[in-house]
Amino acid sequence: MPSFYKLILIIAFSSLSLSALAQENNLDALINNYTSQKTSSTSSSELISALEKNILADPAGATSRIDQLIGIAQRKKDNVTVVSLSRLKGASLFYQGKFVEAEKVAQKAYELAKKYNVRSQMPRILATKGNAQIMQSKLPEALETQNQGLKIAESLKDEPTIHLIKNNLVAIYLQMNDFDLAKHHLEDNIRFYSKIPAMANVLATNYNNLALVYEKQKNYKKSNELLHKALAQNGVEANKTLLSQIYNNLGSGYNNLNENDSAFYYFSKAYEVTTETKNTKSQAVSKIGLSDFYFKTKNYREAEKLASEAYSTGKEVKSIDVQKESADQLMKIYNYLHQPDNAQKYYQISKLLTDSISNQDNTRKLTRLQMQYDFDKKEEQYKHQQIVHNLNLQQQLLLNELNQNELAKTQQEQKLQSAELENQKLQNAENTQKLKITTQEKALAENKNKSLQQENELATLKLKQFWLYGFIGILVAGLLFFLWWNKNRLQQLKTENKLKEKEAEELLQKNKVTESELKAIRSQMNPHFIFNVLNSIEAYIVESEPEKARSLVQKFAKLSRMILENSTQPLSTLESEWKVNKIYTDIEHIRFGKHFDYRFEVEKGLDLRQYLIPPMMLQPLIENAILHGLRYERELGASLLVTATETDKHIEIKVIDNGAGLGNAKVKTPGYKNKSFGLSSIKDRIEILNSDYPDTQASFEIIDRATLGEKGCISLLRLPKIEERK
Repeated sequence: MPSFYKLILIIAFSSLSLSALAQENNLDALINNYTSQKTSSTSSSELISALEKNILADPAGATSRIDQLIGIAQRKKDNVTVVSLSRLKGASLFYQGKFVEAEKVAQKAYELAKKYNVRSQMPRILATKGNAQIMQSKLPEALETQNQGLKIAESLKDEPTIHLIKNNLVAIYLQMNDFDLAKHHLEDNIRFYSKIPAMANVLATNYNNLALVYEKQKNYKKSNELLHKALAQNGVEANKTLLSQIYNNLGSGYNNLNENDSAFYYFSKAYEVTTETKNTKSQAVSKIGLSDFYFKTKNYREAEKLASEAYSTGKEVKSIDVQKESADQLMKIYNYLHQPDNAQKYYQISKLLTDSISNQDNTRKLTRLQMQYDFDKKEEQYKHQQIVHNLNLQQQLLLNELNQNELAKTQQEQKLQSAELENQKLQNAENTQKLKITTQEKALAENKNKSLQQENELATLKLKQFWLYGFIGILVAGLLFFLWWNKNRLQQLKTENKLKEKEAEELLQKNKVTESELKAIRSQMNPHFIFNVLNSIEAYIVESEPEKARSLVQKFAKLSRMILENSTQPLSTLESEWKVNKIYTDIEHIRFGKHFDYRFEVEKGLDLRQYLIPPMMLQPLIENAILHGLRYERELGASLLVTATETDKHIEIKVIDNGAGLGNAKVKTPGYKNKSFGLSSIKDRIEILNSDYPDTQASFEIIDRATLGEKGCISLLRLPKIEERK
């Protein structure tokens, strides 16, 4: 978006708003009061203030009222009011985007002000005229008009108007890329208006304009920060013209930061306000921003429609910058839509408009006019200096005294320089001394190296001597050891007897282990389970389902082989046990008609091949969960979850079911299982593990999930970490 356009339109509002925010009187009542009275300076000033505020809200409606009032003021021969109303008419046309008409009306108002000697209105009339010229890209004329208004305002010592015209000059400084001068004026204005609460709208305008300076310098974050400050000022919401410009500028700022959603939000808000105020040029700027958003979101038809409307508006109001921005947007859209003819058309239009905007003659003329204004200003300052010449003579005496002080200071600086020179000589001498010391340190290092070589040779001789003495010592030690060995032979025989007794105890312990393992095998492979599996295989064969029968036979054979292999070892890998129990659970799952679901989950990072556990400790837990918890569960969703996790010292295995639970078991244990070999085997083997690994105690517990407000049981087996030795 063209930052130059955005800045100027806001500044034009500033030039109008000095008194627009001060009055709250009813406009219609003031018009009737003015119409009914013959003359009244009080009612006239109140009417002008109310009309200024009305222009901000409804510029088109205000124009018709002003035309009516000009005729009344002329009949009443109220020349001052005629001049003020003519100025307001120019401003109202400006806010409608009718810049050519606004310039003509402002020029007529200036001629009336000169005719009736209404000098106080001249600066603001010229500011409005200059702003209309800027919007038509007549920059040299605009600079001359604004400087003319500034001179009159300075002669009247009208500080508020001086600051407002400086605002207008800022826009031209930006065209000359004089950012420092532009920021200087705006920051000075912000300090001035911050002290006047009633001028919050003008303060907001200056924040807006300073934000646009930072935007030209591509500091978009600082620009948006200043725009939000502008938006936070009191009364901005009621000032539709200012509000629409802040919204447009925020949309442009967020667009530059690639924050498309925020850009769309503020361009949409600006479009709503400009539609309400019928400011066609500002509305065109909003359409360009919205078109860019739709282009980025791939809604190319809506993007083309808005850009075309903006281009038409730019031609209608003769705005070169709006025409160029919309032409660039249309060229980009048609390029993407693969319409080269249309893209080439708008490329040529954009090129012509760019050449027009960057006309070098205008820039040179702007520079000359600025220099002429500076010269005129310096000439006035010189005349003023002639008036205060006597005061300068008196100050000369003080300057002479100051010169003497400066001379003394210079002499003191010379002495200081001499001292610094002497200090430099001392530093050179010190560096020479350091060089000598470095040479001596090198010689000393060489001597140390020679000494180290001699020490190494001496150490070698001492080592040889040490080996000689060591050999002699070994001979003596061997003799002493032989005597000691004979002495302790009897004690060794006694120790061997004790070891045999200990081995007997260990043999009893191993018998217990073997017995528990046999119990586990019986629990795992009980006849009832084998019988049921064979019945299931028979049923599949009878029902002509050989594939299912074959699969079940294979799984049963694999399970039997793995159980027998694992049972021959005191420990097997957790991975092997995990596979055995998966196969066992799958067989039970098939045997019971897939009445329940099951899952085996291993904690991420736990390597099952790394750890060992006693074989067949997990299967009894799964068997109990299925036979006593899930087998007769009638509700849907019966499930079994087996998890393996690790802590610092333990492997924890949980068997979780959502069956009947401990207190609501629906099936009795068969006669041959009145005593659970599996569970008793687990407890026996935990005792053995705890005796073998006293530092990491194993444990086993069954938790009724009813105590947790849930269904089923949790069987928790906590085993020590026994790593497999490779």
